Amino acid sequence: MDESVLREKLQREVGRVSWRPLVPQHQRGHLWLLEGLDMVTVGLAVAMDQLDTVSGWIQSGRLRRPTSGEVVAWEDDPTAQHFEFLIVQPFVLAIEHKGPAISA
Repeated sequence: MDESVLREKLQREVGRVSWRPLVPQHQRGHLWLLEGLDMVTVGLAVAMDQLDTVSGWIQSGRLRRPTSGEVVAWEDDPTAQHFEFLIVQPFVLAIEHKGPAISA
């Protein structure tokens, strides 16, 4: 698939959810949090197997798994935040936002 076509597809697939729908993905080890990265750019790099780029983000901590402290906080108050998310099989990329999700 052409990179620009894939980018457009990924842009359309970004969604918002509370913590609870992400729990199964976290339990499987498929949930990754983004820190200061563009969701679609990361999704594109993952989908295109750009291992050096993705590894660099992981090593810098900009792409990481949730900490146990974060998970406990989300479990304690699951409406205190919401997540922008993108599924790039088998992974779920997410960005945490404070406050409940705003219905569209």
